[in-house]
Amino acid sequence: MRKETARSFCLSCITQIVRCGTDSYVEHPAIAFNERVKCGEFNALSDEEFKARVTEIEELAELFNNRRSRTAGSILMDIISNTSKANYALRGDLVKVMTCLLTDPANYRIPPLSAETLEAMENFECDLTEEMLDELDRRFDHIFYEEADADVKKEYPADSPRHIRDSIARQVIGQPEAVKAAALITYNHLAGRRTNAVFAGPSGCGKSEIWRCLSCKYPGLIRMVDFSRFTAEGWSGSLHIRNIFEGIDISSIKKRGLIVVLDEADKILCESAVGSGGTDHHVLLQNDLLKMMDGDVIDFGEENKKNALSIDCSKVSVVMLGAFEKLLEGKSQNAKHIGFHTASWAVGRGHKEISFDDLINGGMRREIAGRINRIVALGPLSVDDYKSILMGPVLFDVQESFKRKVNIDSDAADALTGKAIESNLGVRWMRSQVTNAVDDALFDEPEAEEYTVTMQDGKLLCQAQADG
Repeated sequence: MRKETARSFCLSCITQIVRCGTDSYVEHPAIAFNERVKCGEFNALSDEEFKARVTEIEELAELFNNRRSRTAGSILMDIISNTSKANYALRGDLVKVMTCLLTDPANYRIPPLSAETLEAMENFECDLTEEMLDELDRRFDHIFYEEADADVKKEYPADSPRHIRDSIARQVIGQPEAVKAAALITYNHLAGRRTNAVFAGPSGCGKSEIWRCLSCKYPGLIRMVDFSRFTAEGWSGSLHIRNIFEGIDISSIKKRGLIVVLDEADKILCESAVGSGGTDHHVLLQNDLLKMMDGDVIDFGEENKKNALSIDCSKVSVVMLGAFEKLLEGKSQNAKHIGFHTASWAVGRGHKEISFDDLINGGMRREIAGRINRIVALGPLSVDDYKSILMGPVLFDVQESFKRKVNIDSDAADALTGKAIESNLGVRWMRSQVTNAVDDALFDEPEAEEYTVTMQDGKLLCQAQADG
């Protein structure tokens, strides 16, 4: 196995653990590899080079015990257990690294490794096997097409709703009720009970993050798309409903189902898009969405050299995310005047639940609102929430991206969180501001191992820290 392949796989496991916990799942590498083969990604490789790639997948497959996915923690434990067959120097080096992580996890300086380990890493090579290339599908066939019940049991253990909630709660700050609702939707879906739901709340409050964390825990079960980029079937440009299902094995949808998460759904559901001929193509798009929400079969004709496609949505759950600004503004105004029956939309951290009438008054078609099983209202994040996110997940992502230690002083943190709240720009804006500041410092001092983000004269700056 090439060191590049091994490193990439180990990095994906470690990243999965850090972001979503040891019990989050890693998908069997043969599944993605098979899709890449079908797309012709390896057509330019020689037979010998392609054999080497197949051999790598077969070696990684041994870590999955004939399962479609396995927890990242279990995979790493198996990798570490192999050190019993290696020399004592390698085990000593592993202990050094783990000791460093335990005592000072923020320290990006790796302890020096032994000469034996460095030599073994440098000289490691993998012999190629002579397996026939046309046996690729046959060798992994049991992974793609297991019986439905066995497939689900092997792939996703019977996690309780509380376990699902707890596994993602550490990554999503300030929205406990929404996290609980998402956990219940996922649990019910795995149990065969499909759900149509709406998650409504202001920009940057954590709607998308909740479902991103769940997609890490259950790879292949959740498909997130930016629904604002979609248009009706037959209209040119943008994406169509059929694009949601591209790259997914249709048989797997029949077996375990699919949770389709439509981000920015309010842009399609509550706003018109009338063409020059007077046709509202958002309404046409919603017609296909209605079929999906009903669990019907959706038939797509041939389009742009794509074959006709038929999708059975009887096991498809639909989750719609959006700010629903018109709806929230209306509730805020009503809350000031109505009183007893309408609590304030946002008083401190509290908020009133959204009703089906609220969705309709906010611009949603009655037919769609009537097919929704659960409505989840998310309130705005507090200053403390934003600071926790900035100094937690945001800072971690920045450090992972740059592979360097990054500090944010208190003045810079206050300024970033204040601006994010005042402008409704949210967490993504804070992340981009920190990233841009580090980029500028990296341009001037690319060899530095540590940087500090500060506020100077009202401007966010980043400077490299001197060694020692």
